[in-house]
Amino acid sequence: MVKDESGQPRHMFGTVQDITERKQAEEALRKAEHKYREIFENSIEGIFQTTPEGKYLGANPALARMYGYESPEDLIASITDIGQMVYVDPERPE
Repeated sequence: MVKDESGQPRHMFGTVQDITERKQAEEALRKAEHKYREIFENSIEGIFQTTPEGKYLGANPALARMYGYESPEDLIASITDIGQMVYVDPERPE
């Protein structure tokens, strides 16, 4: 900002950026995430994600119910080795 002799602003410099596209992309992402979350949470099929070492990273409520747990969090906390604790054949996950 450039000021005159009395200290009042005479010129201001700045930039303006149109973020419309970014906001639209963020909204589309938010909607897609919501849609995925609804499918995941309300599916009657068990859905899960695991580490290569055999720990659950995530599970939906249907999978927790199938295994007799109150919640996905209980299932994730209880099952620490899917190969040994879930599969009849421990080598199957590999």
